[in-house]
Amino acid sequence: MPEANAARASVAVSAGFLVTALLGAIVALLIALIVGEGPRTDGFFTAYSVFLFFSLFGGSLRVAVVPLLGSAADEPAWRRRAADVLRRLTAVAALCTLLVAGLAPVLAGLLTPGLEPAATRTAAASLALLAVAAYCQIAAAALAAALASARRFAVSAGLYVSASTVTLLSATGLMALLGILGAPLGVLAGSIVLLATHRRYLHRFGFRSGPALRSLGQRETWRLTALTSGAAAIPLVQQLQLTVALVAVSGAVGAVTAYTYAYFLAALLVSVTLNTIAFVMLPGVVAALAQRGPSAAREAMDFAVPTALFLFVPVAVAYACFGRPVLDAVLGGSLSTENLALLWDASRIFLAGSIAQALLAPAGAVLLAMRRYRALAVPALAMLPMHAVVVLVMGAPVAVAVAHSAFVAVLVIPVLLVGFGRREALRAAGSLVRALPAAVLADVIVVPALLLPEPAGPWAALGLGMIGVGAYLVVGALAWPSVGGRAVRMLVTRTG
Repeated sequence: MPEANAARASVAVSAGFLVTALLGAIVALLIALIVGEGPRTDGFFTAYSVFLFFSLFGGSLRVAVVPLLGSAADEPAWRRRAADVLRRLTAVAALCTLLVAGLAPVLAGLLTPGLEPAATRTAAASLALLAVAAYCQIAAAALAAALASARRFAVSAGLYVSASTVTLLSATGLMALLGILGAPLGVLAGSIVLLATHRRYLHRFGFRSGPALRSLGQRETWRLTALTSGAAAIPLVQQLQLTVALVAVSGAVGAVTAYTYAYFLAALLVSVTLNTIAFVMLPGVVAALAQRGPSAAREAMDFAVPTALFLFVPVAVAYACFGRPVLDAVLGGSLSTENLALLWDASRIFLAGSIAQALLAPAGAVLLAMRRYRALAVPALAMLPMHAVVVLVMGAPVAVAVAHSAFVAVLVIPVLLVGFGRREALRAAGSLVRALPAAVLADVIVVPALLLPEPAGPWAALGLGMIGVGAYLVVGALAWPSVGGRAVRMLVTRTG
Protein backbone atom coordinates (compact mmCIF):
# COMPACT_ATOMS: atom_id res chain seq x y z
CA MET A 1 0.00 0.00 0.00
CA PRO A 2 1.48 3.38 -0.96
CA GLU A 3 2.26 5.82 1.85
CA ALA A 4 -0.01 8.81 2.41
CA ASN A 5 1.36 12.29 2.94
CA ALA A 6 2.16 12.53 6.66
CA ALA A 7 1.27 16.18 7.13
CA ARG A 8 -2.05 15.86 5.34
CA ALA A 9 -2.82 12.69 7.30
CA SER A 10 -2.15 14.46 10.61
CA VAL A 11 -4.66 17.19 9.75
CA ALA A 12 -7.21 14.62 8.58
CA VAL A 13 -6.87 12.56 11.76
CA SER A 14 -7.28 15.63 13.98
CA ALA A 15 -10.32 16.83 12.03
CA GLY A 16 -11.84 13.35 12.01
CA PHE A 17 -11.33 13.01 15.75
CA LEU A 18 -13.11 16.32 16.35
CA VAL A 19 -16.02 15.64 13.99
CA THR A 20 -16.56 12.14 15.39
CA ALA A 21 -16.63 13.49 18.95
CA LEU A 22 -19.08 16.23 17.99
CA LEU A 23 -21.40 13.80 16.22
CA GLY A 24 -21.39 11.61 19.33
CA ALA A 25 -22.26 14.63 21.45
CA ILE A 26 -25.16 15.46 19.14
CA VAL A 27 -26.54 11.93 19.54
CA ALA A 28 -26.42 12.28 23.32
CA LEU A 29 -28.18 15.64 23.08
CA LEU A 30 -30.90 14.25 20.82
CA ILE A 31 -31.67 11.55 23.37
CA ALA A 32 -32.68 14.28 25.82
CA LEU A 33 -34.62 16.22 23.19
CA ILE A 34 -36.48 13.26 21.64
CA VAL A 35 -36.89 10.88 24.57
CA GLY A 36 -36.28 13.04 27.64
CA GLU A 37 -35.33 11.90 31.12
CA GLY A 38 -36.90 8.96 32.91
CA PRO A 39 -36.15 5.45 34.20
CA ARG A 40 -35.77 3.94 30.71
CA THR A 41 -33.33 6.67 29.67
CA ASP A 42 -31.34 6.10 32.85
CA GLY A 43 -31.31 2.37 32.05
CA PHE A 44 -29.90 3.03 28.59
CA PHE A 45 -27.14 5.31 29.86
CA THR A 46 -26.14 2.73 32.45
CA ALA A 47 -25.77 0.13 29.68
CA TYR A 48 -24.00 2.66 27.47
CA SER A 49 -21.34 3.20 30.12
CA VAL A 50 -20.43 -0.51 29.72
CA PHE A 51 -20.35 -0.15 25.93
CA LEU A 52 -18.02 2.82 26.25
CA PHE A 53 -15.58 0.60 28.15
CA PHE A 54 -15.23 -1.63 25.08
CA SER A 55 -15.37 1.31 22.68
CA LEU A 56 -12.48 2.99 24.50
CA PHE A 57 -10.50 -0.24 24.34
CA GLY A 58 -11.15 -0.34 20.61
CA GLY A 59 -10.05 3.27 20.25
CA SER A 60 -6.79 2.51 22.05
CA LEU A 61 -6.09 -0.33 19.63
CA ARG A 62 -5.74 2.18 16.81
CA VAL A 63 -2.53 3.33 18.49
CA ALA A 64 -1.38 0.48 20.73
CA VAL A 65 -1.40 -2.22 18.04
CA VAL A 66 0.75 -0.30 15.55
CA PRO A 67 4.10 -1.10 17.25
CA LEU A 68 3.10 -4.77 17.44
CA LEU A 69 2.64 -5.00 13.66
CA GLY A 70 6.15 -3.84 12.82
CA SER A 71 7.29 -2.05 9.70
CA ALA A 72 5.33 -2.38 6.46
CA ALA A 73 8.54 -2.12 4.41
CA ASP A 74 8.64 -5.92 4.04
CA GLU A 75 5.04 -6.24 2.90
CA PRO A 76 4.68 -10.06 2.84
CA ALA A 77 6.06 -10.37 6.39
CA TRP A 78 3.95 -7.42 7.55
CA ARG A 79 0.79 -8.99 6.13
CA ARG A 80 1.43 -12.28 7.93
CA ARG A 81 2.21 -10.57 11.22
CA ALA A 82 -0.71 -8.13 10.99
CA ALA A 83 -3.22 -10.83 10.11
CA ASP A 84 -2.04 -13.01 13.00
CA VAL A 85 -2.18 -10.21 15.60
CA LEU A 86 -5.58 -8.97 14.45
CA ARG A 87 -7.09 -12.47 14.38
CA ARG A 88 -5.99 -13.09 17.95
CA LEU A 89 -7.22 -9.77 19.32
CA THR A 90 -10.59 -9.93 17.58
CA ALA A 91 -11.07 -13.47 18.91
CA VAL A 92 -10.69 -12.17 22.46
CA ALA A 93 -13.08 -9.32 21.61
CA ALA A 94 -15.64 -11.81 20.30
CA LEU A 95 -15.41 -13.87 23.49
CA CYS A 96 -15.77 -10.89 25.83
CA THR A 97 -18.64 -9.25 23.99
CA LEU A 98 -20.44 -12.60 23.68
CA LEU A 99 -20.21 -12.99 27.46
CA VAL A 100 -21.63 -9.48 27.96
CA ALA A 101 -24.53 -10.19 25.62
CA GLY A 102 -25.30 -13.50 27.33
CA LEU A 103 -25.10 -12.01 30.81
CA ALA A 104 -26.99 -8.82 29.89
CA PRO A 105 -29.99 -9.49 32.23
CA VAL A 106 -27.68 -10.20 35.17
CA LEU A 107 -25.42 -7.22 34.50
CA ALA A 108 -28.42 -4.93 34.07
CA GLY A 109 -29.71 -5.90 37.49
CA LEU A 110 -26.33 -5.18 39.08
CA LEU A 111 -26.00 -1.81 37.36
CA THR A 112 -29.48 -0.49 38.16
CA PRO A 113 -30.04 -1.34 41.84
CA GLY A 114 -32.00 1.82 42.64
CA LEU A 115 -34.03 2.13 39.45
CA GLU A 116 -37.45 0.90 38.42
CA PRO A 117 -37.94 -2.48 36.68
CA ALA A 118 -38.51 -0.68 33.36
CA ALA A 119 -35.01 0.78 33.61
CA THR A 120 -33.50 -2.67 34.28
CA ARG A 121 -35.30 -4.17 31.27
CA THR A 122 -34.12 -1.30 29.07
CA ALA A 123 -30.57 -1.72 30.34
CA ALA A 124 -30.64 -5.46 29.57
CA ALA A 125 -31.94 -4.96 26.02
CA SER A 126 -29.47 -2.12 25.42
CA LEU A 127 -26.56 -4.20 26.73
CA ALA A 128 -27.38 -7.06 24.37
CA LEU A 129 -27.47 -4.73 21.35
CA LEU A 130 -24.44 -2.71 22.42
CA ALA A 131 -22.37 -5.87 23.00
CA VAL A 132 -22.62 -6.64 19.28
CA ALA A 133 -21.79 -3.00 18.52
CA ALA A 134 -18.78 -3.23 20.83
CA TYR A 135 -17.37 -6.18 18.89
CA CYS A 136 -17.75 -4.23 15.64
CA GLN A 137 -15.97 -1.23 17.18
CA ILE A 138 -13.03 -3.30 18.42
CA ALA A 139 -12.67 -5.27 15.18
CA ALA A 140 -12.83 -2.06 13.14
CA ALA A 141 -10.23 -0.42 15.39
CA ALA A 142 -7.88 -3.37 14.86
CA LEU A 143 -8.25 -2.93 11.10
CA ALA A 144 -7.70 0.82 11.54
CA ALA A 145 -4.41 0.00 13.27
CA ALA A 146 -3.37 -1.98 10.19
CA LEU A 147 -4.18 1.06 8.05
CA ALA A 148 -2.19 3.27 10.41
CA SER A 149 0.77 0.91 10.22
CA ALA A 150 0.58 1.22 6.43
CA ARG A 151 0.26 5.03 6.82
CA ARG A 152 -3.35 5.22 5.64
CA PHE A 153 -4.42 7.53 8.47
CA ALA A 154 -6.77 9.75 6.47
CA VAL A 155 -8.81 6.87 5.05
CA SER A 156 -9.61 5.44 8.47
CA ALA A 157 -10.43 8.88 9.88
CA GLY A 158 -12.93 9.40 7.05
CA LEU A 159 -14.53 6.00 7.67
CA TYR A 160 -15.01 6.85 11.36
CA VAL A 161 -16.75 10.10 10.44
CA SER A 162 -19.00 8.29 7.97
CA ALA A 163 -19.96 5.66 10.54
CA SER A 164 -20.68 8.34 13.16
CA THR A 165 -22.95 10.06 10.67
CA VAL A 166 -24.85 6.79 10.14
CA THR A 167 -25.19 6.45 13.92
CA LEU A 168 -26.60 9.97 14.20
CA LEU A 169 -29.12 9.59 11.39
CA SER A 170 -30.29 6.08 12.28
CA ALA A 171 -30.52 6.77 16.03
CA THR A 172 -32.55 9.92 15.41
CA GLY A 173 -35.07 8.14 13.21
CA LEU A 174 -35.29 5.03 15.37
CA MET A 175 -35.73 7.00 18.61
CA ALA A 176 -38.63 8.86 17.04
CA LEU A 177 -40.24 5.50 16.21
CA LEU A 178 -39.19 3.24 19.08
CA GLY A 179 -38.20 5.51 21.95
CA ILE A 180 -34.94 5.04 23.84
CA LEU A 181 -34.21 1.59 22.32
CA GLY A 182 -33.66 3.42 19.04
CA ALA A 183 -30.42 4.75 20.51
CA PRO A 184 -28.61 1.38 20.91
CA LEU A 185 -29.99 0.28 17.55
CA GLY A 186 -28.52 3.41 15.97
CA VAL A 187 -25.16 2.78 17.65
CA LEU A 188 -25.25 -0.80 16.35
CA ALA A 189 -26.01 0.38 12.81
CA GLY A 190 -23.09 2.82 12.84
CA SER A 191 -20.74 0.21 14.30
CA ILE A 192 -21.65 -2.33 11.61
CA VAL A 193 -20.96 0.28 8.94
CA LEU A 194 -17.62 1.10 10.59
CA LEU A 195 -16.46 -2.52 10.50
CA ALA A 196 -17.86 -3.22 7.04
CA THR A 197 -16.20 -0.20 5.42
CA HIS A 198 -12.82 -0.95 7.00
CA ARG A 199 -13.02 -4.58 5.88
CA ARG A 200 -14.05 -3.61 2.36
CA TYR A 201 -11.25 -1.08 2.00
CA LEU A 202 -8.59 -3.57 3.14
CA HIS A 203 -10.06 -6.26 0.88
CA ARG A 204 -9.09 -4.05 -2.05
CA PHE A 205 -5.46 -4.79 -1.16
CA GLY A 206 -6.03 -8.49 -0.55
CA PHE A 207 -5.83 -8.16 3.23
CA ARG A 208 -8.32 -10.25 5.19
CA SER A 209 -8.52 -10.92 8.91
CA GLY A 210 -11.27 -12.39 11.07
CA PRO A 211 -11.42 -13.73 14.63
CA ALA A 212 -9.38 -16.93 15.11
CA LEU A 213 -11.35 -18.55 17.94
CA ARG A 214 -8.93 -21.48 18.14
CA SER A 215 -6.22 -19.04 19.24
CA LEU A 216 -8.05 -18.40 22.53
CA GLY A 217 -6.26 -21.39 24.01
CA GLN A 218 -2.82 -20.08 23.07
CA ARG A 219 -0.59 -18.08 25.40
CA GLU A 220 0.48 -15.63 22.66
CA THR A 221 -3.12 -14.44 22.27
CA TRP A 222 -3.39 -13.43 25.90
CA ARG A 223 0.09 -11.89 25.89
CA LEU A 224 -0.93 -9.58 23.06
CA THR A 225 -4.20 -8.81 24.84
CA ALA A 226 -2.30 -7.91 28.01
CA LEU A 227 0.02 -5.55 26.12
CA THR A 228 -2.79 -3.70 24.38
CA SER A 229 -4.86 -3.60 27.57
CA GLY A 230 -1.95 -2.03 29.41
CA ALA A 231 -1.76 0.71 26.81
CA ALA A 232 -5.48 1.37 27.26
CA ALA A 233 -5.50 1.08 31.06
CA ILE A 234 -6.10 4.73 31.92
CA PRO A 235 -9.13 5.40 29.65
CA LEU A 236 -10.58 1.99 30.54
CA VAL A 237 -10.26 2.61 34.28
CA GLN A 238 -11.75 6.07 33.87
CA GLN A 239 -14.72 4.51 32.12
CA LEU A 240 -15.10 1.96 34.92
CA GLN A 241 -15.03 4.86 37.37
CA LEU A 242 -17.96 6.40 35.49
CA THR A 243 -19.88 3.12 35.65
CA VAL A 244 -19.33 2.90 39.41
CA ALA A 245 -20.40 6.52 39.84
CA LEU A 246 -23.61 5.90 37.87
CA VAL A 247 -24.46 3.02 40.19
CA ALA A 248 -23.92 5.37 43.14
CA VAL A 249 -26.31 8.06 41.82
CA SER A 250 -28.97 5.72 40.44
CA GLY A 251 -31.38 6.24 43.33
CA ALA A 252 -33.08 9.34 41.88
CA VAL A 253 -34.94 9.35 38.55
CA GLY A 254 -33.00 11.28 35.91
CA ALA A 255 -29.83 11.59 37.99
CA VAL A 256 -27.99 9.01 35.88
CA THR A 257 -28.90 10.91 32.70
CA ALA A 258 -27.81 14.28 34.12
CA TYR A 259 -24.58 12.87 35.55
CA THR A 260 -23.77 11.14 32.26
CA TYR A 261 -24.33 14.34 30.27
CA ALA A 262 -22.07 16.25 32.66
CA TYR A 263 -19.30 13.68 32.24
CA PHE A 264 -19.71 13.51 28.45
CA LEU A 265 -19.63 17.29 28.14
CA ALA A 266 -16.37 17.54 30.07
CA ALA A 267 -14.95 14.55 28.18
CA LEU A 268 -15.81 16.20 24.86
CA LEU A 269 -13.92 19.38 25.76
CA VAL A 270 -10.97 17.32 26.99
CA SER A 271 -10.99 15.18 23.84
CA VAL A 272 -10.87 18.03 21.35
CA THR A 273 -8.12 19.88 23.21
CA LEU A 274 -5.92 17.84 25.58
CA ASN A 275 -6.32 14.37 24.07
CA THR A 276 -5.95 15.61 20.51
CA ILE A 277 -2.58 17.14 21.33
CA ALA A 278 -1.42 13.86 22.89
CA PHE A 279 -2.68 11.76 19.96
CA VAL A 280 -1.12 13.92 17.25
CA MET A 281 2.24 14.16 19.02
CA LEU A 282 2.63 10.38 19.47
CA PRO A 283 4.18 9.45 16.07
CA GLY A 284 6.72 12.27 16.39
CA VAL A 285 7.68 11.18 19.90
CA VAL A 286 8.25 7.59 18.73
CA ALA A 287 10.60 8.80 16.00
CA ALA A 288 12.38 11.29 18.28
CA LEU A 289 12.97 8.68 20.98
CA ALA A 290 14.66 6.43 18.44
CA GLN A 291 16.95 9.28 17.38
CA ARG A 292 17.71 11.17 20.59
CA GLY A 293 16.72 8.91 23.48
CA PRO A 294 15.19 10.10 26.80
CA SER A 295 15.80 13.78 26.07
CA ALA A 296 13.07 13.57 23.44
CA ALA A 297 10.56 12.62 26.14
CA ARG A 298 11.45 15.71 28.18
CA GLU A 299 11.15 17.95 25.14
CA ALA A 300 7.77 16.45 24.29
CA MET A 301 6.42 17.10 27.78
CA ASP A 302 7.83 20.65 27.82
CA PHE A 303 5.96 21.39 24.59
CA ALA A 304 2.74 19.40 25.00
CA VAL A 305 1.66 20.29 28.55
CA PRO A 306 1.65 24.11 28.21
CA THR A 307 0.17 23.87 24.71
CA ALA A 308 -2.61 21.51 25.82
CA LEU A 309 -3.50 23.67 28.82
CA PHE A 310 -3.41 26.83 26.70
CA LEU A 311 -6.05 25.32 24.38
CA PHE A 312 -8.17 23.76 27.14
CA VAL A 313 -8.44 26.74 29.50
CA PRO A 314 -10.42 29.16 27.29
CA VAL A 315 -13.01 26.55 26.33
CA ALA A 316 -13.49 25.39 29.93
CA VAL A 317 -13.60 28.92 31.38
CA ALA A 318 -15.99 30.19 28.70
CA TYR A 319 -18.33 27.29 29.51
CA ALA A 320 -18.14 27.98 33.24
CA CYS A 321 -18.88 31.68 32.69
CA PHE A 322 -21.51 31.57 29.94
CA GLY A 323 -22.70 27.98 29.62
CA ARG A 324 -25.76 27.96 31.89
CA PRO A 325 -28.13 29.92 29.59
CA VAL A 326 -27.22 27.57 26.73
CA LEU A 327 -27.89 24.48 28.86
CA ASP A 328 -31.22 25.92 30.01
CA ALA A 329 -32.30 26.61 26.44
CA VAL A 330 -31.22 23.24 25.02
CA LEU A 331 -32.15 20.87 27.86
CA GLY A 332 -34.60 22.89 29.97
CA GLY A 333 -37.59 21.15 28.39
CA SER A 334 -36.10 17.66 28.73
CA LEU A 335 -34.58 17.60 32.23
CA SER A 336 -36.14 18.59 35.53
CA THR A 337 -34.89 21.70 37.30
CA GLU A 338 -33.10 19.57 39.89
CA ASN A 339 -31.34 17.40 37.32
CA LEU A 340 -30.42 20.40 35.17
CA ALA A 341 -28.76 21.92 38.25
CA LEU A 342 -26.92 18.61 38.82
CA LEU A 343 -25.68 18.62 35.23
CA TRP A 344 -24.43 22.21 35.58
CA ASP A 345 -22.65 21.62 38.88
CA ALA A 346 -21.16 18.25 37.96
CA SER A 347 -19.91 19.40 34.56
CA ARG A 348 -17.98 22.30 36.12
CA ILE A 349 -16.55 19.95 38.75
CA PHE A 350 -15.38 17.57 36.02
CA LEU A 351 -13.82 20.42 34.04
CA ALA A 352 -11.90 21.60 37.09
CA GLY A 353 -10.59 18.09 37.68
CA SER A 354 -9.67 17.77 34.02
CA ILE A 355 -6.86 20.30 34.41
CA ALA A 356 -4.72 17.37 35.55
CA GLN A 357 -5.38 15.77 32.16
CA ALA A 358 -3.14 18.44 30.64
CA LEU A 359 -0.31 16.55 32.33
CA LEU A 360 -1.75 13.03 32.22
CA ALA A 361 -2.62 12.93 28.49
CA PRO A 362 0.85 13.94 27.18
CA ALA A 363 2.54 11.77 29.84
CA GLY A 364 0.45 8.81 28.72
CA ALA A 365 1.43 9.38 25.08
CA VAL A 366 5.13 9.60 25.97
CA LEU A 367 5.00 6.44 28.12
CA LEU A 368 3.17 4.61 25.34
CA ALA A 369 5.86 5.67 22.87
CA MET A 370 8.46 4.35 25.34
CA ARG A 371 6.41 1.10 25.62
CA ARG A 372 6.17 1.42 29.40
CA TYR A 373 2.74 -0.19 29.56
CA ARG A 374 3.00 -1.13 33.23
CA ALA A 375 3.43 2.50 34.20
CA LEU A 376 -0.02 3.13 32.73
CA ALA A 377 -1.75 -0.03 33.95
CA VAL A 378 -0.54 -0.53 37.52
CA PRO A 379 -1.44 2.90 38.99
CA ALA A 380 -4.80 2.98 37.24
CA LEU A 381 -5.82 -0.49 38.39
CA ALA A 382 -4.53 0.11 41.93
CA MET A 383 -6.65 3.24 42.37
CA LEU A 384 -9.89 1.75 41.01
CA PRO A 385 -10.92 -0.13 44.21
CA MET A 386 -10.28 2.97 46.34
CA HIS A 387 -12.36 5.06 43.97
CA ALA A 388 -15.21 2.55 44.06
CA VAL A 389 -15.34 2.47 47.87
CA VAL A 390 -15.27 6.25 48.27
CA VAL A 391 -17.80 6.98 45.53
CA LEU A 392 -20.30 4.36 46.67
CA VAL A 393 -20.42 5.77 50.22
CA MET A 394 -20.72 9.43 49.17
CA GLY A 395 -24.44 9.29 48.41
CA ALA A 396 -25.30 12.75 47.04
CA PRO A 397 -24.68 13.09 43.28
CA VAL A 398 -22.65 16.31 43.58
CA ALA A 399 -20.46 14.72 46.28
CA VAL A 400 -20.00 11.69 44.02
CA ALA A 401 -18.89 14.03 41.21
CA VAL A 402 -16.33 15.68 43.51
CA ALA A 403 -14.87 12.32 44.54
CA HIS A 404 -14.98 11.00 40.97
CA SER A 405 -13.19 14.06 39.60
CA ALA A 406 -10.61 14.03 42.41
CA PHE A 407 -9.60 10.44 41.73
CA VAL A 408 -9.19 11.15 38.00
CA ALA A 409 -6.97 14.12 38.85
CA VAL A 410 -4.89 12.32 41.50
CA LEU A 411 -4.15 9.44 39.10
CA VAL A 412 -1.50 11.56 37.41
CA ILE A 413 0.81 11.37 40.45
CA PRO A 414 1.45 7.58 40.51
CA VAL A 415 1.58 7.48 36.69
CA LEU A 416 4.42 10.01 36.67
CA LEU A 417 6.28 8.33 39.54
CA VAL A 418 6.03 4.80 38.14
CA GLY A 419 6.58 5.86 34.54
CA PHE A 420 9.41 8.38 34.83
CA GLY A 421 10.91 7.93 38.31
CA ARG A 422 10.95 10.58 41.04
CA ARG A 423 13.43 12.96 39.44
CA GLU A 424 11.92 12.94 35.96
CA ALA A 425 8.41 13.00 37.44
CA LEU A 426 9.22 16.27 39.22
CA ARG A 427 10.56 17.66 35.98
CA ALA A 428 7.42 16.58 34.13
CA ALA A 429 5.22 18.15 36.83
CA GLY A 430 7.25 21.33 36.39
CA SER A 431 5.88 21.61 32.87
CA LEU A 432 2.45 22.18 34.45
CA VAL A 433 3.90 25.04 36.50
CA ARG A 434 5.31 26.53 33.30
CA ALA A 435 1.77 26.45 31.91
CA LEU A 436 0.40 28.79 34.63
CA PRO A 437 0.28 31.82 32.29
CA ALA A 438 -2.79 30.15 30.79
CA ALA A 439 -4.61 30.68 34.12
CA VAL A 440 -3.66 34.35 34.12
CA LEU A 441 -4.81 34.76 30.53
CA ALA A 442 -8.20 33.32 31.56
CA ASP A 443 -8.94 36.71 33.14
CA VAL A 444 -9.58 37.93 29.60
CA ILE A 445 -12.77 35.85 29.80
CA VAL A 446 -13.52 35.97 33.54
CA VAL A 447 -13.28 39.72 34.15
CA PRO A 448 -15.80 40.73 31.44
CA ALA A 449 -18.13 37.96 32.67
CA LEU A 450 -18.06 39.49 36.16
CA LEU A 451 -18.48 43.08 35.00
CA LEU A 452 -21.06 42.67 32.24
CA PRO A 453 -24.78 42.02 32.91
CA GLU A 454 -25.91 38.42 32.77
CA PRO A 455 -26.43 37.38 29.11
CA ALA A 456 -30.04 37.71 27.96
CA GLY A 457 -30.58 34.31 26.43
CA PRO A 458 -28.50 31.50 24.94
CA TRP A 459 -27.39 33.31 21.79
CA ALA A 460 -26.01 36.24 23.77
CA ALA A 461 -24.22 33.82 26.11
CA LEU A 462 -22.82 31.84 23.16
CA GLY A 463 -21.67 35.04 21.47
CA LEU A 464 -19.95 36.33 24.61
CA GLY A 465 -18.26 32.97 25.08
CA MET A 466 -16.93 32.95 21.52
CA ILE A 467 -15.73 36.54 21.83
CA GLY A 468 -14.00 35.65 25.09
CA VAL A 469 -12.24 32.65 23.55
CA GLY A 470 -11.18 34.73 20.56
CA ALA A 471 -9.81 37.49 22.78
CA TYR A 472 -7.96 34.93 24.88
CA LEU A 473 -6.27 33.45 21.81
CA VAL A 474 -5.26 36.87 20.47
CA VAL A 475 -3.88 38.12 23.80
CA GLY A 476 -2.22 34.74 24.43
CA ALA A 477 -0.49 34.78 21.05
CA LEU A 478 0.88 38.27 21.71
CA ALA A 479 1.71 38.01 25.42
CA TRP A 480 2.95 34.38 25.43
CA PRO A 481 4.49 33.82 22.00
CA SER A 482 6.52 30.74 22.94
CA VAL A 483 3.35 28.76 23.68
CA GLY A 484 0.27 30.81 22.79
CA GLY A 485 1.74 32.13 19.58
CA ARG A 486 2.87 28.68 18.52
CA ALA A 487 -0.49 27.11 19.36
CA VAL A 488 -2.43 29.76 17.44
CA ARG A 489 -0.15 29.36 14.42
CA MET A 490 -0.75 25.61 14.60
CA LEU A 491 -4.53 26.14 14.65
CA VAL A 492 -4.38 28.57 11.73
CA THR A 493 -2.19 26.17 9.76
CA ARG A 494 -4.54 23.24 10.38
CA THR A 495 -7.69 25.13 9.52
CA GLY A 496 -6.31 27.27 6.77
